[in-house]
Amino acid sequence: MRGTKADGLSSLGNSTHAVECEAGATNNAIGGAAGAGNRIAFSPSGFAGVRVRDGSLKNSILGNAVFSNGALGIDLGAAGVTANDSCDGDSGANMLQNFPVLTQAVSGKGTGIRGSLNSTAGGSFLLQFFANSACDGSGNGEGQIYLGDKTVVTSNDCNVSFVATFNTSVPTGYVITSTATDAANNTSEFSACVTLAPVPALAITPRTNHQVNVSWTNSATGFVLKQTSSLSPPIQWTTVPNSPVLTNNQFVVTLPISSTNRFFLLSFE
Repeated sequence: MRGTKADGLSSLGNSTHAVECEAGATNNAIGGAAGAGNRIAFSPSGFAGVRVRDGSLKNSILGNAVFSNGALGIDLGAAGVTANDSCDGDSGANMLQNFPVLTQAVSGKGTGIRGSLNSTAGGSFLLQFFANSACDGSGNGEGQIYLGDKTVVTSNDCNVSFVATFNTSVPTGYVITSTATDAANNTSEFSACVTLAPVPALAITPRTNHQVNVSWTNSATGFVLKQTSSLSPPIQWTTVPNSPVLTNNQFVVTLPISSTNRFFLLSFE
């Protein structure tokens, strides 16, 4: 633990960056097994949780709880957020590995996250995801609560889109962040924050002609309506074949009334 007391939560404080990789430092593992890493917190104003200097490479920063630091949770090279570059052709601290771009996060019985990564073409990357009670003032977060990871491979145009889902439920209003680590163990800075929204509620409304409408708000995109006739395990969910129609700010699916029980859910995909 760096900067916390033995309880892992109370501030002990640091006088500078909690962890610093100087020029020439190579092949360092900061943290490791999922969720079994360090607690890195309470660096003073202007100092990062983990600072990686130019000339320091292949430093993996994985599975840690990074929070309440005076600057970025992870800072590569020059102080402050290092912008992503197309196809990640730059060099520097940890090769200035690009961070993921998160576009959506929802929370219900679990947590779903949508985003993309632009980095070197045809590369394999370990993405790690974190929840935070608040975003860093920079707009790019830290990594307070580890949620899980996902491995992705970029295409020849340097891009990959992803959806990651985890069983951990996080309160709405929290923010989600992510890091990317390449095959050489260069870990990025934390991504920009995206705020968790609730999974939308479904409404079922009877119609004439023996039909019903199943609807949900159009502010919640990226969901697929699924159905089953039984909630007895193992539950077999299938995608409803009818496409939703946008009506009065609602996604609406019209279905015939069934002579048997039918249950619905929204799947984040």
